[in-house]
Amino acid sequence: MNRKSFYYHFKDKYDLVNWIYYTDFVANVEQDLNTNTWDVLEKLCFYFYENRSFYYTILKIETHNPFNDYFIKAIEPLIMTSFADTFSNNDHKDFFNTYFVEALRSTIKYWVLYDSKIPPKDFINLLKSMMTEIAYKIVGI
Repeated sequence: MNRKSFYYHFKDKYDLVNWIYYTDFVANVEQDLNTNTWDVLEKLCFYFYENRSFYYTILKIETHNPFNDYFIKAIEPLIMTSFADTFSNNDHKDFFNTYFVEALRSTIKYWVLYDSKIPPKDFINLLKSMMTEIAYKIVGI
């Protein structure tokens, strides 16, 4: 493909990365947004694990990385759907959703960059365990 053909289809290399992520993963799980959040997150982690060398290269870019924003936009509906009932009567539900989306993005990014030797199933179990422990601490159990 020559340069002119590339820019006819994509704005830049990040637009290509976003397209790859959307075509390979997002389009395949969009119908799953109403299913168990952990199942979708597990699929996401398996996807990143199977493609970890590619996403390692993408996620290690610290300056101007539009994929980070695109990744957030892609997982935000999942989080919002998951917590819709939990935060529905709260005036600050957008704040809580943003917190969880950013926390999840940061945790997955860290896993891909530094702990990707942990299999996806184990990583998801760590996330579940952490969330459970935090919930118990908050309610004093």
